[in-house]
Amino acid sequence: MCVVPYGILFGGWMDWTGIKNIRRTTIVATKSLYVGNLPYSTNEADLMQLFETHNARSARIIEGRGFGFVDVEADSADAAIEATNGKDYNGRTLVVNEARPRSEGGGGGGGRGGGGYGGRSGGRRY
Repeated sequence: MCVVPYGILFGGWMDWTGIKNIRRTTIVATKSLYVGNLPYSTNEADLMQLFETHNARSARIIEGRGFGFVDVEADSADAAIEATNGKDYNGRTLVVNEARPRSEGGGGGGGRGGGGYGGRSGGRRY
């Protein structure tokens, strides 16, 4: 845990002379975990409850896709993965791992080229 004076975080340099009460902000490092194979009925509150013992900070469900993300304190991430990955949750086996950043350049469906009738695709010609 890191404690930083409020003025340094929000507003840069400040004149600290004459200030009696210094407001401090606590910054806690978090890691985002991917949680897959969720039942479609799972909501963000369910996901928060599933990870509450691992210091969950926030949760996001990707509607209609069966997966979501949960942010946990960095110190608890490995324990959270170990405790939940491969475990049964409402009849589904969870897949939990550290979330990877999105790759650049959209996912596009990759290539099945050619095909069809005729041309040089190796099909018979009558």
